[in-house]
Amino acid sequence: MEKIRSMCWAVTNKCNENCKFCFRKLCNDNSLEQNKKIADNILQIGIDKITFSGGEPLLYESLFELAKYIKEKSPNTKLSITTNGILLNDDNLKLIYEMFDNISLSIDSADRDKLENIGRGYNHLDNCIKVLNKINGKIDIKINTVANKTNIDELDKIFDLIKYYNISRWKIFNFYPLRIGRENQELFLLSNEEQLKVKNIVDEIQKDTDISVYYNSTSDFATSYFNIYPDGSVENSKDEDIGNLIKDSVFDILKLKKEDVLLYNLANQVVLSRPKARWRYDQVFMNNESMVYQAQMFYKYLSDKNVVFLGDGDGASIHYGLLLKNKLVESIKQITVLDFDERILNYHKKLYDNNNLSDLYELNLVKYNVINPIPAELKEKFDFFYINPPYGAFNNGKSIIAWLHRCLDLCSQNSMGCIVIPYDINFQWSIDNMKYIEEFLKCKNFEIVDKKINIHDYDFGGTSNLKSSTYIVKKIADSYSEYTNMYLPKDFTENLYGKPRDIPKYIIDDNTEYGVEEF
Repeated sequence: MEKIRSMCWAVTNKCNENCKFCFRKLCNDNSLEQNKKIADNILQIGIDKITFSGGEPLLYESLFELAKYIKEKSPNTKLSITTNGILLNDDNLKLIYEMFDNISLSIDSADRDKLENIGRGYNHLDNCIKVLNKINGKIDIKINTVANKTNIDELDKIFDLIKYYNISRWKIFNFYPLRIGRENQELFLLSNEEQLKVKNIVDEIQKDTDISVYYNSTSDFATSYFNIYPDGSVENSKDEDIGNLIKDSVFDILKLKKEDVLLYNLANQVVLSRPKARWRYDQVFMNNESMVYQAQMFYKYLSDKNVVFLGDGDGASIHYGLLLKNKLVESIKQITVLDFDERILNYHKKLYDNNNLSDLYELNLVKYNVINPIPAELKEKFDFFYINPPYGAFNNGKSIIAWLHRCLDLCSQNSMGCIVIPYDINFQWSIDNMKYIEEFLKCKNFEIVDKKINIHDYDFGGTSNLKSSTYIVKKIADSYSEYTNMYLPKDFTENLYGKPRDIPKYIIDDNTEYGVEEF
């Protein structure tokens, strides 16, 4: 994000449709005078294009006065409007032709019943067709489509409509679960396999057409857009306010936005580089957004620490190293990663070497199975631990307890730790397990100093929408594991990695068995 060339400005929350995947932010609309202040602010950076959206922007009564103000201040700034088309008539179309360079219409299905079900309304497509016939080449038109579970098998039909009306541009967005959309994500959210299917469809379409077809992934939505909401606020990729353009300088907000995008892109580098998950061992990894949440949640505790990651398929430790290289976090003494999967250890070594991180901190990689005792040379060596253990859905949470026992051996008595737990308030087994885990923490003199509930998402191949939570704990008195120098007993190891289940096609599996005898 070296230069913001375009901004999407939602000027109103008002809307005359009720889309179930809408991500508009519930806040008050600004007055014309307040929006003029925003315009003065953002025009300082030489913005190329401003797209007015909503809600429905034609419901903002001062829309054309605001557009005229911007054009008078900055004649070279292009203006676009994203509308559902319901309110377009001869009068406002005349004003649009005079001041705007582009109109974007949303067509998410060629099936009227589907449009009704997603909240667009049964007549939405008919309204769009009327608009296309009315405009008839008088202004450039772009079609927007939200790719989701309900329409990925009819993208070809939408494209046929676009060809028929000789539309020059088609932009396809992956559904992004934000606000109202998050409440309905089970209806719309694409799995990794489905996202790949959409991308392949787009690639095939692009081979045989001169029409500009753009595909925006979920990551693109989180990082590539500068969205201004009706109250003037701007958010980061975690949907948190980072300023308001009525009172805050656009340059200050851009600096925060740039740092946020870098954080997200580095997480993406980690996610794309790590090995495929081995499903049978509950190696189901965090997605980009969750990696960013996790970074904000616990990285601040690692400054000047000697940290052990007991298993790190997510790549949280190497993500920290990349952030350290880009001066987004504080320095760290040493990182040690213990894992029984050599692919994960090799992956960490590769990213560590390729990014020349040895100048910043020492990385130690140890092949280790939690079933075994902690090696003597590693005992009480660390002052911070990180674990994201198997779920423990079939052993009352003992998978998490097993990892905590080994952390008691690994860490000094004044240590802290970060625990990623499959604690999801929508699953009763998870609630029951959490009570057991909290009792164990209390018994072992750990105090919970911070926690965030239901914040991490995973791709389970459509089998579950389980989330996880993060707990930061601190040792407030001495305590020890009952299993020091011992293998874990059978009641811990039984169902340690869950039970057999259906394995999604895109998650690899093999016949490798990890047991005590291998180590």
